[in-house]
Amino acid sequence: MDASNTSPQGFIPFEPPSDLDSESDVDINIDATTNKKRDHPKVPKHYRKSNPTIYDNISVYAPPNSNLIFRCSRKKADWYLARNLARSISPTSIHLTFSPAGQGRAGDSYFLEARENKCVVCGKETAEAGATMLHVVPEQYRKWFPLKLKSHSSHDILVACPECNAQWDREAAAVRKRIVALYKVPLEGVGWVRDHEAGSAKRAAGAVVADWTRRWEENKQLAVRNSEQDSPSISLTEETTNDNNRGKGSKAKKVKKQGAIPLERLKVLEHTVLAWWEQLPTEDRKGLSALKRSNILNDDYRFDHQNDEAGSRKKTKVESPEEHEQNDQEQRQQDKDTLASSLLKAPSQDISGSRPEAKSIVPPPPPGYSTVLSQIMLDRAMDAQALYKAADYKEHGQIVVGRVMASSPQFYNDADESPETLQGWRDSLPLEDAPPGWTDVAAFVRTWRQAFLDKIKPRHLSAEWRTENPV
Repeated sequence: MDASNTSPQGFIPFEPPSDLDSESDVDINIDATTNKKRDHPKVPKHYRKSNPTIYDNISVYAPPNSNLIFRCSRKKADWYLARNLARSISPTSIHLTFSPAGQGRAGDSYFLEARENKCVVCGKETAEAGATMLHVVPEQYRKWFPLKLKSHSSHDILVACPECNAQWDREAAAVRKRIVALYKVPLEGVGWVRDHEAGSAKRAAGAVVADWTRRWEENKQLAVRNSEQDSPSISLTEETTNDNNRGKGSKAKKVKKQGAIPLERLKVLEHTVLAWWEQLPTEDRKGLSALKRSNILNDDYRFDHQNDEAGSRKKTKVESPEEHEQNDQEQRQQDKDTLASSLLKAPSQDISGSRPEAKSIVPPPPPGYSTVLSQIMLDRAMDAQALYKAADYKEHGQIVVGRVMASSPQFYNDADESPETLQGWRDSLPLEDAPPGWTDVAAFVRTWRQAFLDKIKPRHLSAEWRTENPV
């Protein structure tokens, strides 16, 4: 049925400024080529379709006057029946066999009415579209409310299809912006610590690993070409020369490698990672000793380098054209065999010391490349925390609700809260010159309710659901 909801007398609903942009904590797929609003917004992955039947609408009556005190699920009704705490009246109603301490929701028309299993916004049946629970007051604030406002209180948790739930999340972003401006509390919270050295090492390690991966890919492609064309392999530490111009006195042609990092810059990046690694505590450096770290050389490089020296010594001997051609063919075959052997040894190393349940994504150094880094160093650097929460970190919602509760002392006396929480409310500063709708926790909740009605305009919300209902 259509909702006929009105604002309470004296309550000024929140209306965000027209120049506010919408932002949200979910991914939004925006088409930059058009400003046309999407009919079906992208649904975030965390909005999963749940059980299509949300409400069983089992009526629960209680003595002494057999009043309807609440409605519950079939599972809860069976719990009462199995323990002889209730008797069945009909397939959709039970009567308690004991006198409860209170009368529950007796007299509350909203909580006693039968609910429909459909989206309160668009009216789609949950059996067809699926169902999600829409929080009128976002969970990032509600979870910091007093237990009295959260326990057995589902007034502001509604059934919606995934698309409409995602739509409300986007519209709620404007209200969040208003809260950020009023309370001067960023959405990411307060108390983050930034480790600049770890951040630099993380970025440097990522660049080194990307370059090594590119070099390995070039080696693989080169091995394929060599096997097809029987052409000599090319060392990655040297620029490729044109064989046709060799010995003619012409300058060697340089092959431009797309995405390649200059060798000088690559060594600077490696030094950044090494410097970060050296300052780690001993217990965090589960790698090699300093002497071994400073002398790490790839076995393939040493093998190739020895071959190069042997080849240079051979070339000091004067060769006939036939001997030169024969030696050249032998060298080509040897290069291909060496490269193929190197590629077979390329699988990533298991570094259980840093990530017990995962294999390293860091490749070994490519053939012909000298480095002072190990795979463990790079892997740990890529996992480094450049931004982390300090011991005194507080969430955005925690700070905002604390300041709201500073203006709501009526909840202090009977609040079932920890002493630390109560003291935090007392120490918080209430919002100075609070505009209407932000004076206390009840006004805070009603502001969200009114924003939901104004922005989403639910067409199938109960007529008993009103902004002024008790919080």
